[in-house]
Amino acid sequence: MLVSAAITPRGTPGGIVDFAEEGRFEMVVSAKLIAEAEDVLMRPKFRRYLSEAAVSAYLFERLPSFASTAEDPEHFPARVPADPKDDYVVALAVNAAADLIVSGDGHLLDLEDESLPEILRPADFLSRLRG
Repeated sequence: MLVSAAITPRGTPGGIVDFAEEGRFEMVVSAKLIAEAEDVLMRPKFRRYLSEAAVSAYLFERLPSFASTAEDPEHFPARVPADPKDDYVVALAVNAAADLIVSGDGHLLDLEDESLPEILRPADFLSRLRG
């Protein structure tokens, strides 16, 4: 979502970021999530959308002005058998005591574990925010 909000600020992820900036909910990020977003956004194919300076400003100035930063989990249990890379996101949310995870990732959306935070698609979360 961090990547999509940077590229299409008027889209659904951008709308969610706007609500976070307004303090309507607490967005939680981590050093690893920001580093992954930076890696993606610094790829040459994204230069038509954002300059490298705009990427840096978004990730290292704008985002920290409203998002809380949580510690990256060092260890995390296997919770997403279909895509173990997603275990990190779940562990981060659990460690940060997040109420929900916002993601379009099908592997996360398919999880049915009531001990985990609720998982919503970005469009569903934005609808909830607009209430």
